[in-house]
Amino acid sequence: MTPPSPRDLMIAELTRRAAELGPLATPLDVVADEIENGSDITKLAKELGVKRMTLSRYIKQLGSEATSRIADARRDGAHALIERSEEMLTNAPTDSREALQKVKWLADLLERRAEKANPQELGGAARVAVQLNVGALHLQAMQRRSVATAVASPALSAAETIEIVDAEIVA
Repeated sequence: MTPPSPRDLMIAELTRRAAELGPLATPLDVVADEIENGSDITKLAKELGVKRMTLSRYIKQLGSEATSRIADARRDGAHALIERSEEMLTNAPTDSREALQKVKWLADLLERRAEKANPQELGGAARVAVQLNVGALHLQAMQRRSVATAVASPALSAAETIEIVDAEIVA
């Protein structure tokens, strides 16, 4: 007899966990429950001993209802990601700057994942990168000033040329 494949073992484990959730629960309920609690497909697949793609394909084979259910679970699970981020920051180690920076980076990552999963509630302000080139702005201002000066004081004709013989600066 051939040993069961990793996919078969995964389905058996999901079925066992579904039975623990309740008599009407399905393997899809198990996956959705994990995601709603802040986990993700990659972590669950690793826990089940399969590759991410194996679990993802299995979910897709369950039909469009399953894909929609997972999308809803991600949206609902976004709040769990925010809560996990807050917990990480609250319990962050203060003994080393590097450890604190790592926790901050991971918390930011969780928050971005949450914003992406539920943009209606957690989208926040749009992030815009702004880059200013002060040199180019200065040149543009100078060009505008020279154009404005030329318009405000039309050029003198050859007959109206003024010769300045002696000038004094008065302060």
